[in-house]
Amino acid sequence: MKFEHHARGWLRLATLPQLLLILLLSLLGFGFNFLRLPLFFDIDFIFGSVFAVLALVLLGTKAAIVVGIIAASATVLIWQHPFAWFIFSSEILWLSLRYGKNNQTNLVLLDLQFWLLALPVIIGCYALVLNAPSNTAVLIALKQISNGIFNTLVVAVLVAMMQLNKTLSKKLALPAISLGQLVFLTLLSSTLLAGSLPVIFDAKKSKALYELAVVERMAEISAVIALQLEHIPKPSSTLLPSELQQLTTSLPVDRGYALALLDSKKQLTQLMGQNQTITANAANALSTGFQHWQPSSELIPIQSWRKSRYVFTYPLRWQNDQFWLVIEQPAKSVVAQLEQDSAQQFVRLVLFLGLTIGISALLSKAISLPLRRIDVASQRIQADITQQQKTVMPQSRVLEYSNLSHTLAQMSAHLNDAFQRSRITQCELEQQVTQRTEALQHSNSQQNAILSAASDFSIIATDPNGVIQFFSVGAEKMLGYQAEELVGKQTPEILHQSSEVMNRIKELNAELAEPVQGFRAFVIKAEQEGTETHEWTYLHKSGQAIPVSLTITVIRDHSGKISGYLGIARDVSERHRTERLKNEFIATVSHELRTPLTAIYASLRLVNSGKISELNSKTTKLLTVAEQNCERLTILIDDLLDIEKLISGKFVMPLQIQLLQPLLEKAVEGVMSFANEYQIRFRIEVLSPAVYANVNAERLIQIIVNLLSNAIKFSPHGGEIKLVLSAEHNQARLEVIDRGQGIKDDFKSRIFEKFAQGDASSNRNKGGTGLGLAITKELTEKMGGQVGFDSQYGLGSTFWLAFALAKPGSCLNDETS
Repeated sequence: MKFEHHARGWLRLATLPQLLLILLLSLLGFGFNFLRLPLFFDIDFIFGSVFAVLALVLLGTKAAIVVGIIAASATVLIWQHPFAWFIFSSEILWLSLRYGKNNQTNLVLLDLQFWLLALPVIIGCYALVLNAPSNTAVLIALKQISNGIFNTLVVAVLVAMMQLNKTLSKKLALPAISLGQLVFLTLLSSTLLAGSLPVIFDAKKSKALYELAVVERMAEISAVIALQLEHIPKPSSTLLPSELQQLTTSLPVDRGYALALLDSKKQLTQLMGQNQTITANAANALSTGFQHWQPSSELIPIQSWRKSRYVFTYPLRWQNDQFWLVIEQPAKSVVAQLEQDSAQQFVRLVLFLGLTIGISALLSKAISLPLRRIDVASQRIQADITQQQKTVMPQSRVLEYSNLSHTLAQMSAHLNDAFQRSRITQCELEQQVTQRTEALQHSNSQQNAILSAASDFSIIATDPNGVIQFFSVGAEKMLGYQAEELVGKQTPEILHQSSEVMNRIKELNAELAEPVQGFRAFVIKAEQEGTETHEWTYLHKSGQAIPVSLTITVIRDHSGKISGYLGIARDVSERHRTERLKNEFIATVSHELRTPLTAIYASLRLVNSGKISELNSKTTKLLTVAEQNCERLTILIDDLLDIEKLISGKFVMPLQIQLLQPLLEKAVEGVMSFANEYQIRFRIEVLSPAVYANVNAERLIQIIVNLLSNAIKFSPHGGEIKLVLSAEHNQARLEVIDRGQGIKDDFKSRIFEKFAQGDASSNRNKGGTGLGLAITKELTEKMGGQVGFDSQYGLGSTFWLAFALAKPGSCLNDETS
């Protein structure tokens, strides 16, 4: 129970509240000194010092001294001398100076130290100054010692109860109670109560028995005198002692008895001895029965008791008149016996108190000391483990403490082993972390170098809210902004044309059937599909428009939650310019070549038909080659014109609900002669015969022919091409499956681009312009369908078409341009 009573007060009261509390405790201490608890004959306990000790614990030294001095001043009024005030003030001063110093926090033991030192002073004051007998002085000293220790014990128990209460302990800023303190107070309180109460009750019983014997004796004498008085004639005038002298023959005059008779007018007649309690003036104040009279001139209560007298007033009737018989007896003999018995009992009680304190202190130390040693040793465990030393745990003769010490020793050993292993692991981890850090630094350096080198690409990363977090060197070069201008401040919306963003929002609202706003227009498709590539127009800081192909990728953390977005943009302005020039060139060439080439092709067919004249074999062979090449050029020009119309939006293609199986068979017939050259067989599997779709029959046949022609060219001689027609999930699906060489991975992303060919060398062995699949894709999408492929290089390819299923006779006919 250690408190910093100089620095920590109860609730750290301000000056005025603290003064009010000190005043309250002082008044309570002063008043409770008048409240006495009688223990033995003329031995009472007072309780003023309880509030002084309580002030010491809760408010500190200065407050305790003030309360103690004020409370002790009541003893001057009680006993009419200053010695008790001096002793009790010295007690609280001692406790104030010693409490909390050198870990001396046991209030009871501190108080016991004071009383042992003060015992000679107390005896000397009462014996020499107040002339009290030595046995009386010793009795007073023992009484004050036991009273002071009892009051201190009351405070210690009260404070311990407050410490055990969580709310009060926190409110009063009390520390946790120690085991030694708790054991000491429990043992002392329980033992003291159990041992002292019977002694106190026996002492009170002895006093009552002594006084009862006195009362019975005096009542017996009064009854005898009253009986004798009835046989004496009443004088006509004042009662004369000589006439009543025979009444006193049976009284022991030598023991200090006195006998008086009061008539009906309260006139006093002294019969025998010296009456000290009844005078003529005080006769009217008499009360019937037993009384104990004490002189008021003595300062020491025990001295007053020794000079006291027992008084018994007996009412009687003498010849029809009221009389009172008053008998006095000195209390000295009874007081001497009571004093002797009380002193013996009180000495036993004080010895019992001292023995109880000693045993409680020893037992509390025996119980708490091993735990304290174990606690101190356990606090060394961490330091010992760090220093790779074994912690030595204290041993005890108590089984439970010995087991606890053994368990902690084992735990310390295990912790030591675990710590050593962890240190080894830590060293390894530190090495790994160092290596990993170096690798990460190297990787980061490489990434920064790569990002810096990718100056032709704009790389922009944002957080989930769209705020830019990374702006690459390529982005600075392309857009004219510096990274510090945008990072953490802007969203990529600042880089786009507002009209273009609004158009994209309208498209997404129609497609997704949900409202899309602001930055969501760039990332919502990427969130659904993982990534999205779309062409946008960036705005340079100067206002210049830059067409880009922007790929948005979603960035997710380890839990799958979106942590940001990555946008990589490539400037496609040069590609747009090239395509525009190419398309213009193709359109010009196609239109300029188509008319003369048609005439040449018609002339060659006419000559080769033999209708004009007979030609020799050599000439016929040359003209046949010329006709075939002219036909190939015508097909090329037709393809170029188709692609130009598709791109320019001038292509008109009426749609009609068609049964797909006949169109499939017609397309197979169209490539049969070409397939025969490669000895290719066709196998048609119609899984769903009545499959209808809203398509353009001519263009669908053209699409299937393109797919079949490619399959024939890339299939091995004598191979087989399988065509599968099915309907599932509300879609009509057509698959063209070959067992050719398949498509290389690096070519898959470009397979539907114009003029794209897997083998673009000048000596390639497969013919073609590279426009067939591009036209196939454009025509399929114009009809609302989809085209795709699955291929593994070396194992063949599967190209597929998918259209929405339609019912025959429904009004879905449309014209797509």
